[in-house]
Amino acid sequence: MPAQSSDQRMISKQVLELKAAVQTHDLDRFERCLTSAPSAALLSAIREQKLVFQVSGDERERVSRALSAAADAVLTPNENDHFKVFLNFCKIAYDQRSELSAALAHQLKAMPRLTVCDLASLSREALRSFGVMLGKSLKVTTDESVAVYESRFHTLNGRLNDHAFAVLRAVNEIAKAGIDQSDGNSNWNIRQISKRLFKRITETAGIINSLDYIIDGVSYGKFDVHNISESSTDL
Repeated sequence: MPAQSSDQRMISKQVLELKAAVQTHDLDRFERCLTSAPSAALLSAIREQKLVFQVSGDERERVSRALSAAADAVLTPNENDHFKVFLNFCKIAYDQRSELSAALAHQLKAMPRLTVCDLASLSREALRSFGVMLGKSLKVTTDESVAVYESRFHTLNGRLNDHAFAVLRAVNEIAKAGIDQSDGNSNWNIRQISKRLFKRITETAGIINSLDYIIDGVSYGKFDVHNISESSTDL
């Protein structure tokens, strides 16, 4: 790994200081560190580290104001406009993420405590049924070109991967909430209730995964957000 330049070391040190300030809820310290040596490189590092998403809800407005002021001081007009859109995106994405997390917590609270066998059975059936559904839509038509079929195949494969990761997240979240250490399966009543709830939890987990993917893409510059309406409530 190549050695960091003195500027890179300074940016890394500033980011660590800013993270520590956020973790200790010391916004005065955050502002002092940010204003001591603001730079475009520091703002880029803050964006890539998703620092805004680590700030608690009641502190985000003050942190956003501090970042906006730093952007005014060091960025070009065009860069500044893009950074302000990014801050607006962070606010909307943070609110959406919080709502989804609350919905997931509510669903998990309703889920009965399951055994390991229950979870294995639910996840296996969720993957099997989704795969069967996608398989039915993959039939080749006589007038379809190879290129079109390949495109459909890759799209469906992507959907299957997304569903698999949603199921994995659902299993992890349910396991964190608590596992029944009994051997074997639960009774029929619990299995029926848990089957319905597992589907809802998987759907919510999939939406959270998608939102996290978008947040990562925007933070690392893979996705470029050009404009967000003032009245936007959905991404």
